[in-house]
Amino acid sequence: MHFSRRDWKNLSEQQEKHARQLSTAVARCCSYKNRFQDILPFDQNRIALEEGKDDYVNASLIDGISPYAPKLIGALCLFVYVVESG
Repeated sequence: MHFSRRDWKNLSEQQEKHARQLSTAVARCCSYKNRFQDILPFDQNRIALEEGKDDYVNASLIDGISPYAPKLIGALCLFVYVVESG
């Protein structure tokens, strides 16, 4: 597939517009639970825990890759003290 500069610019602008609509506010409030401070789940697709003191875990639902692909959960390994305090 070949993209012209105009096609690439349009695609980049659409991605930037979409990215500005995404929020990581919940993850920033629980920063001590994130192994890396620059890898955060978007609020719109993060996995919320059903048990425990709060519902935050750094994990996201990955869906819509293809009609044949299963839904997946992408997550970072938790710190030991996060698991124990949960």
